[in-house]
Amino acid sequence: DSDIGYIKYHHYYNYMAFGTNASEAMRIDSIGAVTKPLQPAFMAKSASAQSLTSGSNDIAFGTEIFDQNADFSTPSFTAPITARYLLTYQITLTTVAGTHFEGKLTTSNNTIIRTSGDIKDADGDMTIAASYVLDMDASDTAKLVIGLNGSCTGADGINCMFSGALLC
Repeated sequence: DSDIGYIKYHHYYNYMAFGTNASEAMRIDSIGAVTKPLQPAFMAKSASAQSLTSGSNDIAFGTEIFDQNADFSTPSFTAPITARYLLTYQITLTTVAGTHFEGKLTTSNNTIIRTSGDIKDADGDMTIAASYVLDMDASDTAKLVIGLNGSCTGADGINCMFSGALLC
């Protein structure tokens, strides 16, 4: 097959392209900017209505803002290859009854817990945010979980963003 793998330079548009498996995998444009259209990256936001109960609650994501390489399927991201990934999240609980909740980023071989403090905004909302670089093997999954315990008995709503990208 003549285009299964290629390196080409386009003189008119002044860019260099690299292809694998008959698809462009990387482009260097005239200013030196590199784009990789097959690089795994995603961003999703939570569904508008979710009920939270005591214990652990998986976050359902109602909207994918983007999912480059199609590796995200609510509620989790699946690593397509063994690599290091940057995963970030922000969780806001609205009208919180209590003082603490846990945001948990769980992967196939790790759970990272970030506990909120008792800082509420004027509306009674609490927010936590975090970012981590994690080593994931191919087919490992990552998802967000909210933990409610005795010090947090509920919340009227949830607003959450979850994003990630292959780093190296």
